[in-house]
Amino acid sequence: MEKIPQKKAVVVGAGAGGIATAARLAKAGFSVTVLEKNSFTGGRCSLFTHEGHRFDQGPSLLLLPKLFREVFFDLDTTLEAEGVELLRCPTNYKVWFADGEDFELTTDLARMKTQIERWEGKDGFVRYLSWLREAHAHYELSVAQVLSRNFTSIWQLAAPKFVLTGLKIHPLHTIWNRARIYFWSERLRRVFTFATMYMGMSPFKAPATYSLLQYTELAEGICA
Repeated sequence: MEKIPQKKAVVVGAGAGGIATAARLAKAGFSVTVLEKNSFTGGRCSLFTHEGHRFDQGPSLLLLPKLFREVFFDLDTTLEAEGVELLRCPTNYKVWFADGEDFELTTDLARMKTQIERWEGKDGFVRYLSWLREAHAHYELSVAQVLSRNFTSIWQLAAPKFVLTGLKIHPLHTIWNRARIYFWSERLRRVFTFATMYMGMSPFKAPATYSLLQYTELAEGICA
């Protein structure tokens, strides 16, 4: 019987995404080669040491824990089985302003209500909930229609259904302009848009779609 040659795959980059992709392909029966320019793996999630001190090269907190769990599930294991413990932070972080005031971002709605109403009045919290609703839509549509799909043809991107879905996540609006609809003080507009800087993008230029980043922090919390 003629032996069927094993399918091969090449993954460029040994960051978190590259490693997850390579592992899934290997489990699916591919012979996988991972190409990495550095002498270490991890990409932006790696670290380096200097004179006894340890420095994170990228994020020091973890978002979207569900997606990490899905990777381990696809590989027939779990985070816990591999000795990984995610610690939920009780408070996400504080944003400090030049005048000494601060704003604490948290999943605690009661705490958020008190802070938002301080700067924007009673209606401010109602507008915050509306912003959360929109950001939730950005998150759900992006995960289901973009992140979880494999696009093998440019025509898939031009399909009417995909285009209509894309318009619902406001890619032609900036995250700053969408925030202006819901937050009337510049202070809170800055609080709810600065997260785009995680990706090196200005909130004045980044697509509104990226409100999903701050949404997952506020809806699911962050882990460390």
